[in-house]
Amino acid sequence: MSSFPQRPKSHISGDEAVRIFTSTCPPDWIISPVQPDYGLDLRIELVRDNQVTGEEFYVQIKGRNQIQAPNKQAVEIEIPQSTINYWLGKLHPVLIVLVDVSRKLFWFDWLEYAYSGYPRSKDEQHSVSLTLNGVGAKDSIINDIPNYLTQYFTRLRADLGNLFESTQLTRILLHVSALHRLCAQMAMTLQGDHVKEPKDLKKIFYWFYLEFGLHDEFLVSLWENYTASQAQISSKMAEILGSKLHSYVGIREKFFVREHRQQAGDFWFIPVKYSDLVTNLLPMFAVLSEIEDMLLQALILGKIIFPKIS
Repeated sequence: MSSFPQRPKSHISGDEAVRIFTSTCPPDWIISPVQPDYGLDLRIELVRDNQVTGEEFYVQIKGRNQIQAPNKQAVEIEIPQSTINYWLGKLHPVLIVLVDVSRKLFWFDWLEYAYSGYPRSKDEQHSVSLTLNGVGAKDSIINDIPNYLTQYFTRLRADLGNLFESTQLTRILLHVSALHRLCAQMAMTLQGDHVKEPKDLKKIFYWFYLEFGLHDEFLVSLWENYTASQAQISSKMAEILGSKLHSYVGIREKFFVREHRQQAGDFWFIPVKYSDLVTNLLPMFAVLSEIEDMLLQALILGKIIFPKIS
């Protein structure tokens, strides 16, 4: 008899867990699967009075059989710290759901309440035990989720307003966008065949370093001024942006080291690292894309208008 691939039980329980949770959601909510799945299963957007609100949240759903929870009390779930760090990098809130597929019960809680270190990420490899206090029921889903999202986005908009005012994030966005465009132009130049002379290619590298260094100087300076003045203030938006800028600096250091700059007359220059720039150009482009996209989302969520720049 021919053999065929078998479907793991974990896949079956996972799909059943998603069905159990979504069956309690109002039919007008917009539910979309997240692909690829790196620790998030669903993206859900609320609809209020037949109006699409733009209030979205992510959901991570785990399915189990025979969960031990006397009297339906709170349950605990183990989540890798790396996954939590990924969730913390999202501007929208994350709901964690654990489903007992055999009894069709589930527990849920928001990352903000379940993770004691919120909103700070940690550079650790172990798993973290999260406590889920909400017991799933249609009434609790219909009431608790909209109430939390109202509070969350109200706080986020206030947070964004304060952050934009204190850090001039619109200017950070301008420099991030300039760096993003510069990397895209450099990548297209290197892939083309119109530059054939080594001296012309060398000149292009030098001009790239010159313009990159200019915008990088402004970007780093703006952020350092903010962190120096707001060191004791915890802000989700600031944590997300700080984490992504940390990734930016990590990639930048591989081809553009500010500490290696040298003086030539009245000017400073940084030695060009040709092969390192080529190797890290696309990773740099990717992280700048993430930062630019996040700042644009923040502008929309916070309803911030660009200030006049003299």
